[in-house]
Amino acid sequence: MKTVLSLLLLVVGLSACSQQNWYHGAQSAQTAHCMQQPLAEYNDCNQQSQEMTYEEYEKSREELKIRKDQTVY
Repeated sequence: MKTVLSLLLLVVGLSACSQQNWYHGAQSAQTAHCMQQPLAEYNDCNQQSQEMTYEEYEKSREELKIRKDQTVY
């Protein structure tokens, strides 16, 4: 039982880590895209790509899930 619980915690931990790595990878890709833009557009583009931390993104995502669950069709 202890081994199963440890394995479950490990899987959940790795999953969260992978999501955060994916988010940072997407931010890095956006930053690279911004570097190819004309200088006049670079600052706005780069600011948008760095607009939200992973923690803010995750909080926003959870709030959207809650709203979706509360929506009655």
